Amino acid sequence: MVDGFDEAVAVLSDRRLSNDPAHDGSTDSASAAHLSQRRGISMQECDAPQHNRLRRAVAAALTQRNCTPHLEQMKTRAASRFDALLTHGAGDLVADFILPVVFEVICDLVGVPEADRAQVHVWSDDSTLSDLETRDRKSTRLN
Repeated sequence: MVDGFDEAVAVLSDRRLSNDPAHDGSTDSASAAHLSQRRGISMQECDAPQHNRLRRAVAAALTQRNCTPHLEQMKTRAASRFDALLTHGAGDLVADFILPVVFEVICDLVGVPEADRAQVHVWSDDSTLSDLETRDRKSTRLN
């Protein structure tokens, strides 16, 4: 468990750790083959140098100058999600707070209209799945 800034910096700097699911320590060749067929690459699920390349591609949109006008909306979104966790009394910090807040903030910064965000979320999720998983997800949504 990491509960301090210095520990977080140490963990995030440790090259022995990875965000890439292909480096989860599994020796399952079926899992490795499945991961190699992903349709896209998520910045959340890759390591340097690939992560650095993707980060550079979006860095211009994430400058202080571009983010400042959205700061109050970001705070409101984060507070609302946090309040929902408190009201519910429990939750998954990543799934119920961090990922939704980050998604909404990114949509705000790049100008995705509220009405389009559910579809953008589906596209975002589908972009890192293999074609077989995407087909299965679509058929599940239709049923």
